[in-house]
Amino acid sequence: RTQELEMLTTAVQSLPIRCRQIITLRKIYGLSLKETAAELGIDPHTVVIQTSIGIRKLSDYFRRHGSGGGSRP
Repeated sequence: RTQELEMLTTAVQSLPIRCRQIITLRKIYGLSLKETAAELGIDPHTVVIQTSIGIRKLSDYFRRHGSGGGSRP
């Protein structure tokens, strides 16, 4: 469990700053699209785009580094 949390932390830290802020607010703190946009002073459309980019980059990160849930017997 600790190892998985460390990998997630490292993956999120690897994101560009704006993307990291948005992913953190949306996926970790559970803010809505509008709340995230207001918190960061950006357009809601930017939140949508950056969330999509962040999820894709995190997925790529886990694919490259192994997510611990890879192949099962």
